[in-house]
Order: sequence, then structure tokens, then C-alpha cells
Amino acid sequence: MHALSKLLLPAAASVLLAIGQIAPAAAQTVMKFGTASINDTQHHWMKLLKEGVEKRAGDRMKVEIFPSSQLGSVPRMIEGLQLGTIEGYLGPTSFLVGVDQRFQALDAPFLFENLPHAMRTTHDPEFINGFWRLGEAKAIATIGMFCPEITTFLSIQPIRKLDDFKGKKMRVFASRIERESMRRLGATAAPMPFDEVLTAIQNGTLDSVKSSISLFVAFRYFTVVKTLTRTHESVICAAATISKAWYDKLPAALRRILDEEARKADDETQAWSYEFMNRNHKAWVDGGGELIDLGAADKAALRALLQPVGDEIVKEQPELRDIHELTKRVAARHR
Repeated sequence: MHALSKLLLPAAASVLLAIGQIAPAAAQTVMKFGTASINDTQHHWMKLLKEGVEKRAGDRMKVEIFPSSQLGSVPRMIEGLQLGTIEGYLGPTSFLVGVDQRFQALDAPFLFENLPHAMRTTHDPEFINGFWRLGEAKAIATIGMFCPEITTFLSIQPIRKLDDFKGKKMRVFASRIERESMRRLGATAAPMPFDEVLTAIQNGTLDSVKSSISLFVAFRYFTVVKTLTRTHESVICAAATISKAWYDKLPAALRRILDEEARKADDETQAWSYEFMNRNHKAWVDGGGELIDLGAADKAALRALLQPVGDEIVKEQPELRDIHELTKRVAARHR
């Protein structure tokens, strides 16, 4: 080796070492995403997001998913978004009414004819530019939404006809529309996070629960309560929400990946949800449970009783009027 080369090699190594010290590899962005449920459409959506984002982002972003309230109860997860202690939360839009009362617009009974109609409505550009932005003033951004299930009523004493709602102590979502709907049915509404429901059933605080069949199956409620009633009056839409402060600090390339993969997860989860719901109906019956549908006369009476609730609530809460009218207008366009 030439004598000059021997002198230059150590110097070059020192320069490279110094460069490495001055310009270390960029730190990996970690996204913690939580939900209250497990082994359902919400859990499925988070798995899809994780797979899609990590495949495209490589070492730049890691998505950690936490089902079954591992990051805390629903109110705590939503607070975590606003405080920036967690990055993502996925759950029914109804639970965001504490952030903004207008999130209850999707709770209006008989707003949607079926699940595909709800999905078309919630992904209309006008709806995205309105409803999806409701939480931004309170530090919460929406990056995805899907509508995978109709609501069902679990009850210790079976609900076989409309009059059977009377006197029930019913767990519902947290909105005024939900509470008013229960009042008209003669039931007492008790908003409650799902992770508290089973204990409330067992100790007699509740005797009925409004939620999705996938949750009832995932947590094996058929070992405690045997009857589920399907009324088809409302659809459960889940919103994928994230900390806006965290999102705004992401590099543009990562924001684009996150947005695009969230929309892909929306579409794939919605398509997957139809067969998943059918499997849950079978699993409920196989587990010893009973599925009940109201008769034609009671279905008609239920629609007549509850369909006006949304319009009447906005008369009492004018701040809801614009988003309620927007939702109805877009839903009519996609009916």
C-alpha cells in the first residue's frame, strides 16, 4: 500500500465517524392505536392499518395496536388523544359527543336504509369536509370511518315486541338522541363504556344493553344473557381518530401514507364486515343464544315512533342543526 494511502485511511475513517455522530439515523415514529373491542371489525381495521402503513413506511413508522381497552376506558382514550399521550382511537362516533355534541348526528333513527347506504354517505366528499372535521378544534382529527353493524338489544327479559322495551334499564351510547329514543320506548337510558357493561348486568345495574352483536359474541355474553333483538333502526359507524397535534407534526410523506392506508382499511373492513356479521349471528345461536326480530306491525310502529327524534332534538339543540341537515341531505343523495 502506498505510504500516502496509509496516512489517509485513518483520517477518512475519523471523518466518517464524525459524520455519523453529526447526522444519526432519523428516529422511528411510533403510533399507539387503541379501541375498546377485540376480534371484531374495529380490531380488523387496526390490523389492516398497521400492515399497510408499516409495509409502505418501512422503518420510518411503527403502528402498535391495543384492543380490549388496553390503553384505558373509552373516555380515557379520547382524553389521551387530546392530551397527546396516545396517537389513535377507534370507536363509534356516539362516544365522541363529549368532544363535540354534533357527533351524535349519525345516531338519528332510520337515517340509513342499510350498511352500504351508511358507508356511501359517510364517504361522500361533502360529509367528509363537514362531519369528519368536527373534532379538529378540540385537537382530534378523523382519518377514517366505516359502518359495519346494525344495533342490537341484549336483554335478560326477552324483547319480542315493542311494549317489552318499557321499564328496561338500557345501556346506550352517550348522545341525547340515544337517550330520547329510549325515553320514547319507555326505557331508562344509561350511557356507559362497554368495558363496564358486563359487571353492570351481573350486579343488576342494567338489565338490557344496546350495542353490536360482534361485541356480544367476542365477550361471550351468551353465557350470561340468552336473547338478542334486532330492530334495524340505527347503524353503528366507527370513526378512526388521531391526535391532531401529533398528525400535524408528521412529515408530509408519512401523513399521505397514513391517510391513504386508513381509506383502504375503511373499504376492506366494510366489505369484510358483512360476512363477519353473518358469522356472529351463527356464533350467537351456536353458543345457546336466541335472535329475535320484531313483527311487521311493531317494526312499523317503531319507525313511526323514532324516525322524528333527530329532527326534534335539533330544535332543542340548534348547534346540531347544520350537521344534522348535512347528514340527511347526503344520505338522501345516496339512498
